[in-house]
Amino acid sequence: MDDGTMTAYVHYLLVHLRYQGCGIGSWLLGMCKRRYAGYLRIVLTSCREKVPFYERNGFLPDRTQEAVRLIPPTFGETGIEQEEGE
Repeated sequence: MDDGTMTAYVHYLLVHLRYQGCGIGSWLLGMCKRRYAGYLRIVLTSCREKVPFYERNGFLPDRTQEAVRLIPPTFGETGIEQEEGE
């Protein structure tokens, strides 16, 4: 996903455990880097333990920002009180 000019977002790059260490992840990252070469940044979501892999592929941890997330309530629960008559 990208905004068309400045930032491309990669939300997890997943390679089956059986094929990890075969160069597939690095190859996929290379494709992303070539596709978005003219962009200001490529932002990638990663588990902490996988950060060294991304560093080996030219990515740098961004210690200036924190990821935030919203976990929506289960289906049918909104957490919002309804007014009487709604």
